[in-house]
Amino acid sequence: MKLVHRRGSKLTEINPRKLESSYGQNLDQTTEIKGDNFYKTQLQLKPIKIEDSNQNVYSNHSQNIRRQILKEAVAQNSNYISLNLKNTTINQTVTKKGLNLQLSLTNKETKEDSRNMGTKISNQTQTIFQSSQTMPRRHIRPQTSHKRNYLMNQTSISNDPYSVVESQQQLMKAMKYNKGNQNRSISTSSLSQLKDLSPSKMFVTSFQYDEEVDFNQKNTIDDITIVHLFDARMKDMDLLNKGSMKKAFEHFKLYINTHSRYGKLNLKNMQMGLNSAYFISKMLQKSRFSNVKILNLSNNNLCDDGTRILSYYLNDNLSLIALNLSSNNITCIGAKHLFEALESNQSIVDINISTEIESNTPNKIGPAGAQMLAQLLLSQKFIAFINLKGNGIGNKGFQALCQVLQNSSTVLSLNVEKNHISNIGLDKLTLMMEQNDEPFRLQELIIAKNDIGNQSIENFMQECCNTSQILNLNISDCSFDNEIARRLFNSLKNARFLSQINLSSNVISSCPEFLMKEFILSNSNLRILNLSQCQMGDPAAIGLFKGLQKNNILFNLKLRQNLLTDAVSDHLYNLLQCKVSLLKSLDLSQNQLTDITGVKIANSLETNMIMISINLQGNSLRTASGEAFSKTTILNNTIQKIKLRFNLIKYIHMKSINANLDNNIANNLTKDIPYKKEEIKRMKFEQKKKTEITSQIEQIKSDKDVEQSEIMAMEKEFLEIQLEEEQRTKRLEEELQKLLKKRRVLDFEFGLLDDKEQKIQWKKEQEVQILKSGINGIVGMLPVYARDIKEGQEKNKKLRKEFREQIMDLKREKNIEKDKEENQFSIYKMTRRDHDNQVREIEVEQRSKELQQQMMEEEKLRLASLPQTKSKKHKKNKKKDKKDKDSEKM
Repeated sequence: MKLVHRRGSKLTEINPRKLESSYGQNLDQTTEIKGDNFYKTQLQLKPIKIEDSNQNVYSNHSQNIRRQILKEAVAQNSNYISLNLKNTTINQTVTKKGLNLQLSLTNKETKEDSRNMGTKISNQTQTIFQSSQTMPRRHIRPQTSHKRNYLMNQTSISNDPYSVVESQQQLMKAMKYNKGNQNRSISTSSLSQLKDLSPSKMFVTSFQYDEEVDFNQKNTIDDITIVHLFDARMKDMDLLNKGSMKKAFEHFKLYINTHSRYGKLNLKNMQMGLNSAYFISKMLQKSRFSNVKILNLSNNNLCDDGTRILSYYLNDNLSLIALNLSSNNITCIGAKHLFEALESNQSIVDINISTEIESNTPNKIGPAGAQMLAQLLLSQKFIAFINLKGNGIGNKGFQALCQVLQNSSTVLSLNVEKNHISNIGLDKLTLMMEQNDEPFRLQELIIAKNDIGNQSIENFMQECCNTSQILNLNISDCSFDNEIARRLFNSLKNARFLSQINLSSNVISSCPEFLMKEFILSNSNLRILNLSQCQMGDPAAIGLFKGLQKNNILFNLKLRQNLLTDAVSDHLYNLLQCKVSLLKSLDLSQNQLTDITGVKIANSLETNMIMISINLQGNSLRTASGEAFSKTTILNNTIQKIKLRFNLIKYIHMKSINANLDNNIANNLTKDIPYKKEEIKRMKFEQKKKTEITSQIEQIKSDKDVEQSEIMAMEKEFLEIQLEEEQRTKRLEEELQKLLKKRRVLDFEFGLLDDKEQKIQWKKEQEVQILKSGINGIVGMLPVYARDIKEGQEKNKKLRKEFREQIMDLKREKNIEKDKEENQFSIYKMTRRDHDNQVREIEVEQRSKELQQQMMEEEKLRLASLPQTKSKKHKKNKKKDKKDKDSEKM
């Protein structure tokens, strides 16, 4: 094969290797958006081969000949692509057999040189590559009509189709580069023009968007994000090279824009995998997607790897509130990554990893996953709603969760439906409820479709009604029968918190009338009661209807698929005529009711202005009931829904009933419009208030930060002063301890002096006694002794005087030391006061100096700002003053 170029009447050969030397260069001034199959070129260029026999054909400069060649190419089942480069249009036809390839390039500016032309085209490129190889057959035809010109209007066709060779080279470079990198290059300015390029006739096209739309309040994600998300989904589905994705993209975008609004991103049933998980995780990481509050990825194919990728970016996310990963083929491995990410997350409140009934990708985290969830709930204090439906956690997993629920105050709802839980798991829960002093904080518990049995249900219901705070309880299809039905309803009489209970798909046919009546009358909190598929007979239903005549709380009653007959018609009529009951919804479908009951229900509804919905499907109602209900729907404007399918009612009556119900709904809507408008105004006003409050809070925070910084500075100064005071107090305490030691020494010395004085007195007394004993024996010696006595008395007086003087001297010294201590303590107080006064005076002096310096600086600035004339006059005045002073001195 050869690549040729025509010059005049000659055909010259072009070496294709020279063209390949510069392949792979990107187009100037463009941004790459990878992974968009919708605009990816799939054309495989081949060298041009032109036979010599076709030379006469190309020598003609007629446009009709060009069209004829293109038609022949299309007739051979070829593909057609149109690429528009502003003022230049390039048309290509490629045959499947690879025999011929024709490139024609035309330009309005024919006077410019060919090389300048090629470089100009490459700089002005806004390339939009669209593969016609994947288009339907109706698109594969030459672009001669303006109706099929999707990309851009055609320009004029030049006389020579091979006049510009370099522009062909630039084209081939661009196409090969885009094919190799599997991406599309598109300028950012051309995104707004893409809405005009879509071939769809719908008003909402693939790229139509409004720049004034606030995505934070209306659409959750913008159009560019939808394009990337669609591309990731196509990669997961392996449909990048299969068929036209244009219409599929439009449906995808329409679904996203209608179902993902106001913070909710609904991606349910999208067959998303690893690529989608990676893109969604990156999207959640960006700050401009902080408006995504609820993410629904249910019924996809993320598997464990996709869950790991998604959970890796959940650590730093602070906007997501609810995450739904149900039916994604997640096992305990993926659950481990998810729960590890949720340990540090502080925004997600609702986590759903359940399994839908008809899903091909069920989640099975098993007992190991439930145990990991229990460990997460011990440390994480934000998750409140948990859905583990159909995960096969078994008794081990349920027991682990029960241990956490014993002390948890955050978990409000737990769904463990269809998890192979038996009486062992439920007995563990009842034991926890018995041993726990405080009531359970759990408000919703769903343990339906588990084979539990009679005894465990009985024990659990007793504890649930007496000690727990559960509001919504679902124990449907739990394999209990008539043996415990009576005891079950006896325990339900004492339920203090239960407001909704589901007992469907169990056997309670043996309950007597009086028991059901007492159950309804004694229960003051029950609002919704579901007894469907319970094989209930007429006596139990009659007891319910009698009790409801005096009950003004229950508003929803479901008795579907039971054994009710016309025997309940009178009691049902009395119930619907009663003014005490507030029953709004009643389900009696798939029972054995006939026209007797149907007519009475219709007649009672004529005056009942509370009932809104009644379901009578699958009964034996006939024409009389149809006539009665058509009359009732005319007289009663409040009733909005009556289901009568699968009965023997004529089509005329059904049509009139539906028309009347539509009128009732429309009338109720028009009545509610002013209230809704007021509610909208109130909500807008509250939203404005919230924004104002948030701005005020931010302002207060900023002021608080400033005040806190000032307080920190003051605290530092205070700490410094405190350290100085502590040092002073330590020194004074040391001095005080020294004085106390001296005082103890003086006290010891005073004690010694007192001992000496006592010894002296004792000696004197002994001497006196000796003298007295000697007097009797020495009477004759009286005159001699009288003289000695006198001398002794005088000596004694002298000694007493001296002793008294010594004692007085010691007391004086003691008083002097005490006075010294008191003086020192007073001096300590005075010095401390003087020091405080000095500190204050120093602070005042520092502040006065700072003020003086500021005054001096201000005066210097003021003097510097004065004009020069004044300064000269000031100098002259100073000189005069000096002269006057000198003259005075002289």
